Amino acid sequence: MGGSNRNYIENLIHAVCWVDEEGNPVDEVPDRFQALYLLANEQMGNTMIETWPLARKGVIGMSIRDMATLGFSTEEYLALLRYEEQFGETVQSEEELDALIASSPTPTPY
Repeated sequence: MGGSNRNYIENLIHAVCWVDEEGNPVDEVPDRFQALYLLANEQMGNTMIETWPLARKGVIGMSIRDMATLGFSTEEYLALLRYEEQFGETVQSEEELDALIASSPTPTPY
């Protein structure tokens, strides 16, 4: 997908916030990998709940803007992307993310 197409889609449909079990917007969730989140479709003017949690969906299709909206740091996002690309699996919990970050090499500044 070309950069302009990806930007168009990212601006068209984007993450808004987490939702609780009843579908109500919330600021925080116990485990970001098991929770669902709200998406806004700017063209249609509506919102919808993503039906798969990140533990199932993964982050490869997520923009950095969406991940930041959902409370992930750039370091977390990049570690998750590398893990999914390298192993073809998704992180299942906050504990797995913590272990992944702890085992990731520290980048050397240029």
